[in-house]
Amino acid sequence: MAGDRRIEVIERAVGIENAHLDAADRVRHVLGYSHVHRHRSNPHDQAAARRRGRLGAQVGADLYRTRRQGPVAQVLPQRRGRRRRRLPVGLRGRRPRLVHAGLGAAHAGRVRRQADRHLLRQPRRGGQRSGQGPRRGRALMERRPLGRTGLEISVLGYGAGAVGGLMTKGEPADQERAIARAVELGINYIDTAALYGDGESERNLGRVLKALKPDVVLGTKFRLKAADRTRVAAAVAQAMDDSLQRLGMDQVDLFQLHNPLVAKDADDRMDVEIALNEVVPALQKLQEAGKTRFIGFSGVGETPALLKAVESRAFDTVQVVFNALNPSAGGPMPKGAPGQDYGRLLEKALAADMGTIVIRALAGGALSGTTARHPLAMQAVDPIGSAPDFAADVARARALEPLVRQGTAGSLVELAQRFVIAHPAVTTMLIGYSTLEQLEQAAKAIEKGPLSAGAVAKIA
Repeated sequence: MAGDRRIEVIERAVGIENAHLDAADRVRHVLGYSHVHRHRSNPHDQAAARRRGRLGAQVGADLYRTRRQGPVAQVLPQRRGRRRRRLPVGLRGRRPRLVHAGLGAAHAGRVRRQADRHLLRQPRRGGQRSGQGPRRGRALMERRPLGRTGLEISVLGYGAGAVGGLMTKGEPADQERAIARAVELGINYIDTAALYGDGESERNLGRVLKALKPDVVLGTKFRLKAADRTRVAAAVAQAMDDSLQRLGMDQVDLFQLHNPLVAKDADDRMDVEIALNEVVPALQKLQEAGKTRFIGFSGVGETPALLKAVESRAFDTVQVVFNALNPSAGGPMPKGAPGQDYGRLLEKALAADMGTIVIRALAGGALSGTTARHPLAMQAVDPIGSAPDFAADVARARALEPLVRQGTAGSLVELAQRFVIAHPAVTTMLIGYSTLEQLEQAAKAIEKGPLSAGAVAKIA
């Protein structure tokens, strides 16, 4: 068949031998190899990699048509100059989902399974799959597995915190437009917290989600006070109920501890032993009650405590501080760099099969290269970055401007965002938005893909 001939063309192009496999397995192998190879190739191979990806996509579409229409259907080759045939409803306007596969050969099987599921799984009733959102204007966005949860979330997330401020202080109509546009762009993970705007973020988000009814993955966070240490289980349960009430929901996908973790309890800084021995069992009861599907924690505090929480494997996800000014969660701490050394927390989380949610990707806005703040944004963010004060972080960010002038990225912000998603242990990156324009710019940056290994090496 023509489909078989196309498989052979791709196999010859990428240098793999699949003669011993049946047609379906050969397609999976080709697709998986194409995605892995594309992410691992050097810049000179990108054009060839894109051609392989397009060929693999067409073979997958042919296989999909053959299975839907029966074995007697004739799969015709695509020829130059001929009118393109109309695809079935399940594949119209859709290319295979980009699956990040920069983790090496050990993860190639996962990549193949994800590519296969995307091509062969029929849409659910109503024409949409989980997290797909409205069809109109929807852009392709890469999704990555959220650790062991079984969820796949967009590499760009929607941060509904006070740093950006739109979901805490913005106009209701602007909030609704932003969430609707985020879903159209392919974003399917939204993160909030009880702390943001003293509950306003959760209330506003609940109102918007009720109106739009998008198919998204929602995470929120809670923080216990010092007085709650004598009643941890009750306080966690109350925090869950309060968040659900503000959101107007009976369940969230992810409920996360928001307290900094330390070796010794102090104010809102929580002893990691209390987190593991008291908070985790309380969260597990909430899972059993169906109020949250998964549990996580915010990776701020003392590095040894954070590493202990990750290595315990008690949590499903961790929020990780990782940016171009402080890349220590993903590699060695640069010599002489200010800020906390996070001890390769991303890599430790990957080893524990946890989902990773990057926070402070723009160092509180310092990686914009300006000290100016939007009226909706948090006006004082010290010490959310790496240096002792925000101005020092901005000065360090400007030192990266030569890379922008060399054409590595279109702006400092784009450079910073593409740097974060280049790390193979990152599941998603949260950005806090003040305007719809910032959301559009972030999506365009992600569409360009991760920075090359050479560019990353110049930053970290």
